[in-house]
Amino acid sequence: MSIFRDMHAQRSFQGDHDFRELKRMLAEAESRGFVERVEIPVGRPLRWGEEWFLEIETGEMFKLTPPEEKVRGEWVNLETGV
Repeated sequence: MSIFRDMHAQRSFQGDHDFRELKRMLAEAESRGFVERVEIPVGRPLRWGEEWFLEIETGEMFKLTPPEEKVRGEWVNLETGV
């Protein structure tokens, strides 16, 4: 089970509050060494505010896209697409 799924079971956000709560939990997980924010590889498309994280225990990469206007935002496992 991924730390992202443990923190926020739904891939998309119901609103800004959900997104801010996940960001708060990620900051705590980062400070404890469970996840690491990583640089986005050159040549990859980037949406405004997108961040990438490495889950240390599993080695899985996750992309976090914030909500904006009509887009709900989401987190995605880059290996599985889920």
